[in-house]
Amino acid sequence: MDAYWPSRSLVVEFYERQHTEAVAFFDKPDRITVSGVSRGEQRALYDERRRQLIPQHGLRLVVISLEAFENKRGKIVRNHDRDLDAVARLLS
Repeated sequence: MDAYWPSRSLVVEFYERQHTEAVAFFDKPDRITVSGVSRGEQRALYDERRRQLIPQHGLRLVVISLEAFENKRGKIVRNHDRDLDAVARLLS
């Protein structure tokens, strides 16, 4: 989880590029985790567990993808007001 507000029963997860596409630096395809899968496969499993389990505990999960913001080559082009508007829309 990237953020958790217990008073709002809210969990926010930000999906950087490695959540939606193969990124060798994060996936480490040549290494197997203790659970016997690659890091990319492990991330996909954890992402799915979040989607399933967080709501089961009475919490709202909001996933914010990179596409919610202006970005170039996978990097957010920061604009404070525009970024706040994007997050506010996703949380409403």
